[in-house]
Parts: sequence; C-alpha cells; structure tokens
Amino acid sequence: MNEERLDYYDDTERLLGTATRNEVHRNGLWHRTFQCWIVSLDPEPALLFQKRHQSKDVFPGKLDKSAAGHLLAGETLQDGLRELEEELGIRPSFDDLIPCGMIRVEHVTDQIIDREFCHIYLYVNEQ
Repeated sequence: MNEERLDYYDDTERLLGTATRNEVHRNGLWHRTFQCWIVSLDPEPALLFQKRHQSKDVFPGKLDKSAAGHLLAGETLQDGLRELEEELGIRPSFDDLIPCGMIRVEHVTDQIIDREFCHIYLYVNEQ
C-alpha cells in the first residue's frame, strides 16, 4: 500500500514540494489541513464533536472537531469536502461552508513534529 503524499510548505504557506505523511511528520514540515465544525440551530444551537480513534498519534480518544483531515498532494481547500463525506456521510457544497480563517498549529510529541496550516470552516446543518 502506498503511503499518502502531502504537499509541504515554508512557514509563509509557499509550496515547496511533496513528501509522504511519515516524512512530513518526522521532519516537521508545514502542511495543510481542512477542518469543519458543524453546528445545528434547531431546536437549539448544538455543535457536533467527534471522538478520535484510540490509535491516533495525536490526542487519541479525545473529542475533536466535527470533521478534519490532511489535504493530499495537489488537493485544494475545496477537496477537503471529502472529509465530511468520509467521516459523516454528508457532502455539502463548498459554497455552503462559512470560512473562519486559517491558524498555524505546532504539536510536538516523542513520535512526530506536526506543523499544520489549519483551514477552518463552519457548516450550518439545517436538517
């Protein structure tokens, strides 16, 4: 099985190349993620959390955003919609998402150096 490849960037989010996910985390290379919070307003405001799997290398078993994941090499922010479909079975239009900005996150453990440009969106679920 081929390991997924990610684009990596300098600290200003200028594309430098691609590497395997393992190389990106081992070498602390900046890479992009797509994150989406889902809110429901009816009958009362509610925010959907997801519990991370116990096998995750960062924050296993903890509560997390509604859906998120790495953007693979060559993917755009719009391609991040696949995370909503893969994790929750929904596929809203990218135009239905409310952009909330980008934050830079660095997390270092004994196993990885995770440096992410986290592109964050909000989706209001009206169902």
